[in-house]
Amino acid sequence: MERESQSERDQEYYNKLADKLDELQREKNNGRGVQCVSDIISYLRMGDIRSAKAIAWHDHDKINDALGVYKDIKKVLIRELFDDEKEHPWSVLERLKKQAEK
Repeated sequence: MERESQSERDQEYYNKLADKLDELQREKNNGRGVQCVSDIISYLRMGDIRSAKAIAWHDHDKINDALGVYKDIKKVLIRELFDDEKEHPWSVLERLKKQAEK
């Protein structure tokens, strides 16, 4: 039996992440979803992780809404898409918030 390659395991992980994000975003925006999250999902399924992360960086403000409606999506992106990185789209805001609390 042939062993699964690292890239196949990675793609399987990103497909599962895409499914999770799709489930979370489908119920938002009166059932229309969140366009930038849909774009991230598409890139994850294509295996283009760099583009998925670029969209998260570019459109993080749309996911970081004031009412916290997309808080669950944001948590998943931070924990699972940016899991191996020190910086993520919301890290600057988190640092500023911590400094303001001091």
